[in-house]
Amino acid sequence: MNTVGTLYNHGKGVARDYQKAAEWYEKAAAGGETWGMFNLGFLYEEGNGVKKDPGKAVEWYEKAALAGNSSAMNNLGLCYQKGNGVPKDLQMAVNWFSKGAKLVRTARHVQPRALLRER
Repeated sequence: MNTVGTLYNHGKGVARDYQKAAEWYEKAAAGGETWGMFNLGFLYEEGNGVKKDPGKAVEWYEKAALAGNSSAMNNLGLCYQKGNGVPKDLQMAVNWFSKGAKLVRTARHVQPRALLRER
């Protein structure tokens, strides 16, 4: 469902339609897809297809981040750094940036080790 939302969001193979993108991202998020949550947060942050609402953007980024989406962790860190949708809090920003970076770093190390075991 997130993929369909992304097609509408970027106008790939269909006419660009942010409202339809939001609908599909909502369905994806309701189904537990972290990228649907992340993308819905981005739409709320930018005001594309939905009324601009930095607070709702933070809510969606946080749901995705708590579910393990490192990109959402980064965007949540940016929200805290800038005070966008939440009170400015540099310590929270650092915490979210660190969590996201750790997750990405771990993923990079896991995949090559798995490939080595397959030989």
